[in-house]
Amino acid sequence: MATTIKVKDKTKLDLENLRAEILLMSNIKLTMDELQDYLISFAIDNKESFFDYVMKKFKSKNYEKMKEAIKDWGIDTSNIDVDSVIYDNP
Repeated sequence: MATTIKVKDKTKLDLENLRAEILLMSNIKLTMDELQDYLISFAIDNKESFFDYVMKKFKSKNYEKMKEAIKDWGIDTSNIDVDSVIYDNP
């Protein structure tokens, strides 16, 4: 029994390109279902590397969101000003 997986257009294009590369390099023609099965099996067999990859992407994505939230309030500050607020040293 197959289940439909929704992916972004770019992801679908990446999968198609990967499938084409496999065909060119090995003369093995895979269906999209077979390719997805292999990718999932590979991720399961290489959990530690896969988790490292996911965490790196997740942290990068959250860092970018945090950077987007930073606003310039138009106030000049120095490290001395910041330290005095943080450490309560007037």
